[in-house]
Amino acid sequence: MKNIELKARKGNSAAEAQAQALGARFAGVVIQEDRYLRCARGRLKIRRTDGRDPMLVWYERPDEPEARESRYEKFDLSDSLAAVLEAALGVEACVRKTRRLYLWEGVRIHIDDVDGLGQFLEFEAVLPDAGDEREGSRKVAFLREHFGLGAEDMVPESYSDLVRRGPA
Repeated sequence: MKNIELKARKGNSAAEAQAQALGARFAGVVIQEDRYLRCARGRLKIRRTDGRDPMLVWYERPDEPEARESRYEKFDLSDSLAAVLEAALGVEACVRKTRRLYLWEGVRIHIDDVDGLGQFLEFEAVLPDAGDEREGSRKVAFLREHFGLGAEDMVPESYSDLVRRGPA
């Protein structure tokens, strides 16, 4: 699976108003905890979302400040298998966030409040729902402009990298 994604620092109240002005559909509030495991390539995390079984997510993408392609795979887990993977591989970072999710033309607009890090805005053009790579990139570029994001707002790395580094 793949998507085109972009992450930026952005205050939540302004971002919500901008998502609503687009006509994006509010899809709810999601509370997530991602435990990043040691792995040889890419990033591997166990995601726990309130009310759901844990999920193993592996993804690989460049750490760049611009929109970039991310390749990923997701697998359902039991609590016991999640615990075994954490014990066997080791947890490098734990990211807790409250995510307000909006959906617009196959693009997931995440308005995130990340514990210890602050507020972020993330776009994920899920392919093929958002079209092909070119169309997904076009939509993400449109959203970047619509939300008024400049080069200084861009965040190239994962939340896990930011958590390991500590508050800015």
